[in-house]
Amino acid sequence: MLLCRYLALTIHKSLLQNHGSRMTDNELLILWHAGGIRGAISICFTLIIFEKATQFDLLFRTILLFHVSGCVLLSLLLNGLTSLPLARYLGFSNKSRSKLVMFSYFLNGFLESINFKKN
Repeated sequence: MLLCRYLALTIHKSLLQNHGSRMTDNELLILWHAGGIRGAISICFTLIIFEKATQFDLLFRTILLFHVSGCVLLSLLLNGLTSLPLARYLGFSNKSRSKLVMFSYFLNGFLESINFKKN
């Protein structure tokens, strides 16, 4: 699964670079790492099997649901807990002065719009 995700990202990276958008290797690594956080599709498919596929006995469906849920939970825990240290290591948590100024303008405008709507 990880290899497939890496190949898909690499192919899209080369396609994007041909059309003017640049993606660094660090950005590719973050996308590859964080892409495993999603487990909703596998949980949905398992729940569909659990509810609709009555040709399988209840024990098999319960075991399948248990194992898929466990894999999704472990994926969320491992990827979720390691995403921030990886982002810091790759330098994504460094904020430039221009980003801080833009965020400050955004935050001030947002707060003004909230106060305007309250009045």
